[in-house]
Amino acid sequence: MPLKKGVFSRLKKKIGKTTDYTQLISKYDKQIELRPDDSDLYVLRAQAYDKIQEFQEAIDDYSKALELKPGSPDILHKRGDAYSFLGDFQQSIADYSRAIELNPKNAAHFHFRAVAYFLQGQYQRSIKDYSKALKLNPFVARSFYGRGNSYYALDDYHRAIQDYTSALKLTEKYPKKAQKEDPTRIETFFKRGLTFERVNDFTRANRDYSRVLEIDPQSVDAWGRRGMTYLNLGELEKAFNDFNKYIELAPDDFLGYFNRGNVYFYTQRFQDAITDFSKTIELNEDDFQAYLNRGNCWRNLQEFEKALSDYSAAISIDKNYVNAYLNRGCVFLNSGDFKKALNDFNQVLELDPNNVSAFANRAIAYEGMQEYDQAMEDSTKALSLDPSFHQAYFNRGSIHLLLKEYSHAFTDFTKSIELAPTPNAFYWRAEAAAKLQKFDKAIRDWKTSGFLYLYYKNYDISVKSFKCAYDIYLQNKVITDEGLISALMFYAVSSDVEVEQNLRQIQQEDLTKIQNRFLVKFLEIVVDKITDQEVLPKIAERLNTLTEEIDSANDIGQETKRELLTLSSFIRHKYLKEVQKFLSKNT
Repeated sequence: MPLKKGVFSRLKKKIGKTTDYTQLISKYDKQIELRPDDSDLYVLRAQAYDKIQEFQEAIDDYSKALELKPGSPDILHKRGDAYSFLGDFQQSIADYSRAIELNPKNAAHFHFRAVAYFLQGQYQRSIKDYSKALKLNPFVARSFYGRGNSYYALDDYHRAIQDYTSALKLTEKYPKKAQKEDPTRIETFFKRGLTFERVNDFTRANRDYSRVLEIDPQSVDAWGRRGMTYLNLGELEKAFNDFNKYIELAPDDFLGYFNRGNVYFYTQRFQDAITDFSKTIELNEDDFQAYLNRGNCWRNLQEFEKALSDYSAAISIDKNYVNAYLNRGCVFLNSGDFKKALNDFNQVLELDPNNVSAFANRAIAYEGMQEYDQAMEDSTKALSLDPSFHQAYFNRGSIHLLLKEYSHAFTDFTKSIELAPTPNAFYWRAEAAAKLQKFDKAIRDWKTSGFLYLYYKNYDISVKSFKCAYDIYLQNKVITDEGLISALMFYAVSSDVEVEQNLRQIQQEDLTKIQNRFLVKFLEIVVDKITDQEVLPKIAERLNTLTEEIDSANDIGQETKRELLTLSSFIRHKYLKEVQKFLSKNT
């Protein structure tokens, strides 16, 4: 016969003082021998089995208790928990469902069935049960957290964020009402941070990871994830510091070195990046991404053989690694090995038939092999896949130029410039314009190209661009403001005596054609004869005055102002060189 309620409570309290669950089970064994029909004793022993993770024994005891006390929702719930721990979710769901039938107002039954559904991958059913649990008891933060996880698994990130936020608000506002098994705030902040990352809200994700680190400064994952948010936000120094902390806490984890290597790469510290990617490979020899990234470093250092070796290593690990084939193909392309480049781009397109970069680069390979029809077809295919891909317009324009289809070339280069105004596109559009005898446009584009190359500190091609514009003047006697700027810039950076003579001729014959008053003054300064040392300070003074006038002018655009100030700087540099020459001859 079962123990009376008061006697049972005292016995439970007395026996339950021990934390040695094996010993506790032994004591329950003796009590069960005395009271074999007492369902409560089987429940107590089952709970002890739970503590030592002997779940099958626990299930056997819960089943015996149910035989003695059929229709107990609490015992069914406990047995459902044990089945869940064993991974038998179908059986646990059956027990929770029976418990719900017996007591449909118990939020915990719905909550734990929701957990089982989640672990089975039945996310919609999980959401439905969490919602029922929250309707019955809206103060359980773990139910919001769990439902948020289900939404996250379904890629419904906005609803997931709402539920994680509700869980956090609940633990702040009703700490006494929140159940003991509610998730810690650290778990919820971290998971919400991951969800913010999914919707590219890196600022809010960063804040959540920072909250995690306030609670637990030793959280390696939080240091790593926050570092990634800094990386996405372009705050490279902060990302670098977080990855350093990650490495400090987990020196044998390859991920910290990999991420720090990326920061080194973005800051063009390629040798340091190589060191970190090499450490990544040492710790994880099958990390094909580390091989790819190290290959990219070698490529930037123009160590092309080493780059090819790393790209090939990445491919040997993952035969379907598209980016490795693509990058290796580009190295072959740059070295003029068009057949090998073609093979790699073909491989990319087998794996990814709509890869825009592969079509665009294969077009260049075909162009190098003088297979212009194929090159044209690939460039056009790239543009059909991505009409905003400026490089494909540039490539097709280059092919039209080779085929002497200058009007089509001019159109494609124009579209490329509209999408991305690169100096190279301006340079070759000028070439097409010159062939079409659109000399004003050619001069304007070569001038623009020259200034852009100056900005990128590519001085050799900058001089070449200015010279092309200058040559147009010599050949066609076309004088425009753009042409004069180009001529003056070419004069300022070259030592060609004939340029100065031609500038004198411009002053004599074409001064009235120049609309820009500042250019007239520049021309007057340049053609002054440098015959003695006294003239040089006067020229310097006039340049200084002219620079101040340009800087304070309100009737010219900012782009023109920048060009004129750059011109002033270069002409000043030109005369400084003349001063040095003059002094060296007279000392």
